Amino acid sequence: MSKDKPILHIYTRVSTVNQENDGTSLDSQLKLGKEKAKSLGMDYEHHNEKSASSSKEDLENRPVIKELLARVSDGEIKNIYVYSIDRLSRNTTTSTIIRETLRKSKCTLYTNTNETNLDSLEQNLLYGIISEISQYENMLRKERLNHGKRVKARQGYWMGGSTPFGYKTNKNKKLVLDKDQSPWVERIFKWYSQGLSPKRIKHKLDGNVLTNRGKPIWSYGSVECILRNTHPNGSYVYYEKEIPCPRIVEPVIWDKVQERLKKSSRPKGPTQKNHDYPLRELMSCGHCDSVIWGESRKLKNDQFRLSYRCSKHNKKWKSSSKDGDWIRGKHCPNNVSMDCERTIEGIWETLVNILELSHQEREIFKKSLLKQKNRSKISKENELTRLSKKIDSIKESISRLEESIVQKEIEKISSREKAKSIQMFIDKLQIELNKLSTTLIELENEKVVLEEDNLWIDWISDYESNIHELKNLSDEQKIEVIKKYVKKIRVLFDSETRKHRLVLKLRLPIIEDTLKWKDKSKKKKGYVIEKGKYEKMVNLDNNVRNIRTMV
Repeated sequence: MSKDKPILHIYTRVSTVNQENDGTSLDSQLKLGKEKAKSLGMDYEHHNEKSASSSKEDLENRPVIKELLARVSDGEIKNIYVYSIDRLSRNTTTSTIIRETLRKSKCTLYTNTNETNLDSLEQNLLYGIISEISQYENMLRKERLNHGKRVKARQGYWMGGSTPFGYKTNKNKKLVLDKDQSPWVERIFKWYSQGLSPKRIKHKLDGNVLTNRGKPIWSYGSVECILRNTHPNGSYVYYEKEIPCPRIVEPVIWDKVQERLKKSSRPKGPTQKNHDYPLRELMSCGHCDSVIWGESRKLKNDQFRLSYRCSKHNKKWKSSSKDGDWIRGKHCPNNVSMDCERTIEGIWETLVNILELSHQEREIFKKSLLKQKNRSKISKENELTRLSKKIDSIKESISRLEESIVQKEIEKISSREKAKSIQMFIDKLQIELNKLSTTLIELENEKVVLEEDNLWIDWISDYESNIHELKNLSDEQKIEVIKKYVKKIRVLFDSETRKHRLVLKLRLPIIEDTLKWKDKSKKKKGYVIEKGKYEKMVNLDNNVRNIRTMV
């Protein structure tokens, strides 16, 4: 490029990504700009904005034109070429800013057909008129497009992007019922009209039906979106026009749901719990498979004794005989309570011993430490926030998958002809559950290490130190760790010894896992860790129910 020749700065831009990908519009603009530079005896410099809207009031989405105008203001650029004036801007405010910048710097603007010196009053006026016409034409194009959409929508064509759950489009692009999804929409409305909460409805959907995005786990927002959608009632609003569509929900159920939605929008006061039984959600009776209750007994000086007990300890317990008839009048033998504090301590001591010996936990801890050591300039606070959100999300997914597996197991028992296909679905859910459980433990270990804010040299010493610190956690922190590793707790009672036994089922097979060297004589070749067991028996003392707990 000759230093003696003036430079024509060619600015190219298209309005849409489709035009950019097509490439012809940008290529044509550049080609015409080169021809203009050649006819003017100038060299050229290309400034490509690619795809960016020119109708906005500012230039935040157009960095190339911003830099170009800055160079114009510095007096560096004196000649600019655009295919047409609307390539610069279709917005009146932005167009005025560009025009004033060019005028003050005495920069000449070239288009495919004209040369505009904005220092001239006539040409400056002409530029303003052309800009206003470009803006008017742009508004006219948008209105034609919107009018076309409204006409097509009133004719029954779907113009709203992705279809709502329960619907699909046919080959004519019209909204029709999805035979697989629409029955679920009907159930969602029926459940809600019967008093079920969006959370409970979500539980019923998880693992049984896929979302529009093909995921087995639903969100509360997805359920509420379906309930608040007008489509199931037979219409929706598009560009302020009511458009009819196939109805899914009966008017009576629809009205009940709308009435309840109005009531649910009112603010509710906080609920208050008298006592906390933190492990109750994990527990079930090993004799009758009932839930475990929390009980409290007030003693002197505002003291309470908190305990766990089978919810059917004083009710008739049904069991099935060989011929299928019910045998009544049998009480659950698990009729002795367990002191909350002593139960938690027994579980905690067992879990700490498991973690202390687990090779898998050591390996997870080692990897998380090494990952943390190599962390670069990522903000600690931002990383902790990210980890916390991810951990909460995974916990929610684990909970839904566990409930889905239980529901599928029940469905398998009642539908023997579908048992094989249901089991295949359960196996897939279990694989996903194991993956999520492993990821959860890794993320929570990573979070603990990040919070410590110290890097390490000897990871084995650090692991031992970490186990030692576990023993000094508060009661609330112990509960969090227990829930992190323990999936279920089955409670058994031996009437002869008067002792309770707890069967802990962990989320990962880390009980009695083993480490084996690939070559003991050459340990540099590495090792493999073989999985252990999921379950561990915990024996509680026979007097655990006699311990008093201050609350």
